[in-house]
Amino acid sequence: MATVLCVVGPTATGKTKMGVALAKRFNGEVVREGDEITIGSYDQDGIEGTEELKWYILSLDADAGRALVISKDIIEYSSYGAAEWENSEIRQWLNAEFFETAFSPEERAKIIKNLYSEHRGENEDDIIYEVADNVSLLSLEEYEKYMGTGSAMGSAVWSEKLETEFSLSGRGVWLMRTVNEDGSIASVNSSGGISESGVSAEENCGVRPIMWITLDDKS
Repeated sequence: MATVLCVVGPTATGKTKMGVALAKRFNGEVVREGDEITIGSYDQDGIEGTEELKWYILSLDADAGRALVISKDIIEYSSYGAAEWENSEIRQWLNAEFFETAFSPEERAKIIKNLYSEHRGENEDDIIYEVADNVSLLSLEEYEKYMGTGSAMGSAVWSEKLETEFSLSGRGVWLMRTVNEDGSIASVNSSGGISESGVSAEENCGVRPIMWITLDDKS
């Protein structure tokens, strides 16, 4: 089993320099939040054949030796299919057909089944749902935590990515798993910001999965 070393601290304090030095010393690899990795393959352009699936690292959990990743691009278009995440068609598709076809048995072994949940307001005891999935979509809370003002990298860094690599200009919005109070589905617009009005559960939108993967081996 590989050893994962995590260098943490405020911005501009020499974390990258220290990480590179440690990687050279122990013949390892520097992996940081915001980095791009490759795992799996899927037909993303409608042309015969599959393309490598590229992902951005949203969060690193060194103690558990795992990372949360989000697909670099919209990989499919689909509707939500229900007014609640736990019974939605998109959740079923992500964890059945997509999971089984996009990843090899070895890659599936690296994907960690994670407990995803959401709460009403600020009351953490008032759980809307709690489900264990291999693959999911980003929630509003996770968007703020990993990309917004609460992120370890800072919202300015993620904003630059959201406006360039993260946003797919002209390709429309992508779905989140959060259902708004009015029954619409939360979504991210093509410029990388939250769409205030959301979309209907029947509307076809982009899909950008998230998942936790083990860092025991290089991707």
